Amino acid sequence: MALKAKYKTIIYTAILTTPFIGLFGITPIIMPIVMQYTGHDQVVMHRILEAREKLLQQSSPATFPFRPENSLVPFLIITLQVTLIWLQNILLLIYGSRLFSGKNFGNVFRFVLSYIITVAIAVFIRKTIFHPGFLLREQRSFDMLMPIISAAATNTIVLIIMQLLLIRYSETQVRIENAELKMQHIQAEHEKLLHQLQPHFLFNSLNALKTLIKRNTKEAEDYLVKLSEFLRFSLSHNEHTVVLLQEETQFSLTYLQMQKTRFGESLLYEINVPEAIAAQKKVPVFSLQLLVENCLKHNKFTQEQPLKITVYLEDNYLVVSNNMQSREQVEAPPGVGLANLSQRYKYLAGEDVKIEQTENRFTVYLKLL
Repeated sequence: MALKAKYKTIIYTAILTTPFIGLFGITPIIMPIVMQYTGHDQVVMHRILEAREKLLQQSSPATFPFRPENSLVPFLIITLQVTLIWLQNILLLIYGSRLFSGKNFGNVFRFVLSYIITVAIAVFIRKTIFHPGFLLREQRSFDMLMPIISAAATNTIVLIIMQLLLIRYSETQVRIENAELKMQHIQAEHEKLLHQLQPHFLFNSLNALKTLIKRNTKEAEDYLVKLSEFLRFSLSHNEHTVVLLQEETQFSLTYLQMQKTRFGESLLYEINVPEAIAAQKKVPVFSLQLLVENCLKHNKFTQEQPLKITVYLEDNYLVVSNNMQSREQVEAPPGVGLANLSQRYKYLAGEDVKIEQTENRFTVYLKLL
C-alpha cells in the first residue's frame, strides 16, 4: 500500500525526533523519573550523584555530569518507549479511518485508544524488560505511577506533533485546491475572451483578404497562408496554459506579418529573441500576441506617424515596447486582456506583469518561465 504524503511526513518526523527525545531523557531533570523503571532507583541515583560530584571536582563545569554507563540505560528506555509510542499512533492514524467513523468522534476514540496502548507499553517495558517483579510485590505508589505518567506525557507530545502536522497538511491541500480552482476560473475567462476576439479578428481578416484579392493576387495568397497558420495555432493551443517562447514568437510574428500586409508602412516592428533561449523558456499561451494586438488596438498610426513595436529580451524578461499614440476610442474595453494576463502570471510566475508607461512609450515585461 502506497503511503500518502501526510503519513510519510509524520514517519520522517518520528525518525528525527525519537533520538532527540531519548537524549532529553538522560538530562538531570528527567533522569530520576526514568530510573523508576529499574527498581533500584535509589542505589543508581546515589551512584550517579557520587560520580557527578567527583567530575565536578576534577573537571571544568562544562563537563557532562554523568558517565556513559550511567546514561545508556535511561537513553535506551526512553528511545524504545518513544519508538513504540510513535509506531502505535502512526498505525492508529493510518488504519483509524477504517475503524472509526465520524471526524470528531473518530479522533476522540483514537486518542483514548492511544493512551490505553501507551499505558500498556509502559507496563510492558517495566515488567518484561527492566523489572520482572513489577506489580507483583509492594512498592511505593510513586515508583509504580511515574513510568506510566512519563509515557503518557510522551504520548501527549507525540499526539500534539502529529495534529500540528495534519493541520499543516490540510491547510496546504486547501491552498493547492483554491489555487487550482482560481487558475481554472482565470483560464475560463481567458477562453471566453478569445472566443469574443477571434470572430472579430476573423471578420477583419476576411475583409482584408477580399481587398487583397482584387488588388494583388500574390499578396492575397500569402495572406491566406498566414491566416491559416494563425488559426491552426489558435485552435491547437487553445487548451494549453504555457508554450515555448519559440512557438509564441512565431505565432506573434505571423500576426504582425498579416497586419503589416493590411497597414503597410504605418506599422513597423522588430523581434529580437535569441533562438537558444526561445527554445528553452516558456510564456503563457497567447501572451505575446495579446500584447502586440493591444499595441494596434489602443494606438492610432499612419505612414507619417507609424506605430513602432519592439520585442526583445532583458535579463529574464520578455519585453514588448511601443510608442504611445493613443486613440480616443478602442474596439474593446481597455485593459481586459492585460488584466487576464496579469492574473495568469500571478498564478504561474508568482508575480505580476510589470508595466512602465511614460508620456511617449508603453512597455510591458513578461517573466520567462
